[in-house]
Amino acid sequence: MRHDNVFLNGIGSHVPPVVAVEEAIRAGRLREADRVKIGATGVPISQTEETPPEMAVQAAEKALKHADSSPAEIGLLLFGCVWDPEHVAPAAHVHHHLGLNPEAMAFEIRQGCNGALAGMATAAWHLGSRPDAPPVLVTTADRFRAPAWDRYSARDGYLWGDAASAAVLSTREGPIRLRSTASRSMSEAEEVGRRSPISLGSPADLPGVRLRQEFHMYKRLGPQRVRSGLQSAVREVVERATGDAGTTLDGIARFLVPNMGEQWRRWALLEPLGISEARTTWTEHGRHLGHTGLADQLLALEHLLDQNALNSGDRVVLASYAVGFTFTAAVVEIA
Repeated sequence: MRHDNVFLNGIGSHVPPVVAVEEAIRAGRLREADRVKIGATGVPISQTEETPPEMAVQAAEKALKHADSSPAEIGLLLFGCVWDPEHVAPAAHVHHHLGLNPEAMAFEIRQGCNGALAGMATAAWHLGSRPDAPPVLVTTADRFRAPAWDRYSARDGYLWGDAASAAVLSTREGPIRLRSTASRSMSEAEEVGRRSPISLGSPADLPGVRLRQEFHMYKRLGPQRVRSGLQSAVREVVERATGDAGTTLDGIARFLVPNMGEQWRRWALLEPLGISEARTTWTEHGRHLGHTGLADQLLALEHLLDQNALNSGDRVVLASYAVGFTFTAAVVEIA
């Protein structure tokens, strides 16, 4: 969907200290062979008792400051996370501790790792509904606590890092224009996300349960159908988003994709898009953080801006997907 008058006015993040993977290897939590296969050098790990909504508040405060906006201006708050067993209404926590206007509604985006981009797409639809719509604040955060979540379990093909991100979107002209978004689903594979840490919040027999779920899904659908379905969905949303933005994949300066391990990243993202690793931020940024749930893309965009690595007129693709399965892509243009 094309967006003619939507801007990212500010981006913010909260990233705890990064712990090198060598510590996990020495502690017996990660095998050297898995480290090499995944390619990550470290993951941010919260050293306090902070919860995902508390992390999101810190990222949101930075985004509001970057946007030169006040909490009172926000008309809609969206919050997403992969897993938070401590809050029944996490979006309300973020709303309260930011001091937002009581008339500003707070909604939780339950889209897993697709939540940040799904939130941006929702924000754009909301802002396009009327010309005087107030700014929207999109927030994300995750903290992958043991024992319910083993951040070093390499079976998923990546390592999990704690982080939060936030973005202020509005119709007021800003440094980044949101040109388009596109989404789609592949719900025939939804059972792979059942009885996971996302829903349970306890270790239980999760490894065995998840393996059985995935085995039955692959048996029912066929491994090649699952693989080709994921690849075609990724390609479809990115091609739709770039087409609606009036460009092609060749016209994109950088691709900001999830910080998954080499195998997942290559077959699920690089191959279907026909792009090289050099056009992503994995080498200089992503591999030092691992997969931070919903925050990967906004953290990467913030990194490129901080490094002055983008020029006026550059167009950037942000792409994500999550169990369910849902897929979203967005094209932004640097002012």
